[in-house]
Amino acid sequence: MARRVLTIHELTFREKGKREGAGRVFAPVDLLGSDLLDIFSDWLSRLTREDTVDKSKNTWVNVTGISRYASRVVVVETSVGSSGESGEVVDSETGESEFQLSSRHAPTGTTRTLLLVPEKGRSAFLMTESSRRGAGGIRLRQLFSEHIADLLRLIKMDCSAVSEGDA
Repeated sequence: MARRVLTIHELTFREKGKREGAGRVFAPVDLLGSDLLDIFSDWLSRLTREDTVDKSKNTWVNVTGISRYASRVVVVETSVGSSGESGEVVDSETGESEFQLSSRHAPTGTTRTLLLVPEKGRSAFLMTESSRRGAGGIRLRQLFSEHIADLLRLIKMDCSAVSEGDA
């Protein structure tokens, strides 16, 4: 089985323009009346492949599934890979050539991203799974950070990695 790595990011929210520890702090369930889980779910439902593919980095990311688990968890499945390099695809057991990849092909794998927004507390947690093919959650985190900055102009979302290890 391919190696998988899980990275956990803590998301906290504070008044924009104030340094950490100063100014107002916002609970993820009440961002000026909006719940982070609903903001994330609504944003995901409008996301397109054109939004998620990063041509400058030859990164292919496509959201293939969105599920709500329990009342405070959203799980996102992504297809992720990289293009830009041609090569031969071979059967790893026989060594036989199966077909030729062009630089336009992006061999993909599935990774998952999970957002947990507790009913109480000042933090939410974004968990991203990485494989040898890439990590769709990294692209989603980048795009969602931009979305939050545009949507909640008075609030800054801070994101810090809190743990990394084998899944």
